[in-house]
Amino acid sequence: MTDTLLSLAQLAVAITGFASIVLIFQRRESGRWAREGANAFNGMLFHSMAALVSCLVPVALEAFGALPGALWRSISGVLGVVTLVHAPLVGFVLLKGRPLRERAFVLGVELPAAALLLATALGAFAGFAAGVFVAAVCVQILQATVLFFTLSFVRRDQIED
Repeated sequence: MTDTLLSLAQLAVAITGFASIVLIFQRRESGRWAREGANAFNGMLFHSMAALVSCLVPVALEAFGALPGALWRSISGVLGVVTLVHAPLVGFVLLKGRPLRERAFVLGVELPAAALLLATALGAFAGFAAGVFVAAVCVQILQATVLFFTLSFVRRDQIED
């Protein structure tokens, strides 16, 4: 499991690196961002950093002798609470006024992941706790990747003729 988590951590770092490149090219002459670009960039950083931390903490705790069952339940609880708080904050506050499909994507992906993580923290999925956790980390990476592509594509209104 450690190899899987470290591989996912490398992927999260790569997305963060790409985010830095996007930052350089997306900055306008005024130094200001359009709201949707800023939201996408911040979301990309949040999700990639959440994935990175989520991958490294279990590896570190396991190195210090944490028991596997308690480890997966506790770390699932932490990521579950973070996801449960993040989803409505983004879906209802930060994306207010944005198209329903954007808000539905955030809520539709994050709320089920949070529910599975919290159920795992409470003892459900005992035999699959590590797998549920890894799947939730993959959801974080998926969201960072979607936001990366959102930022990377040049929209028609951004092109000067």
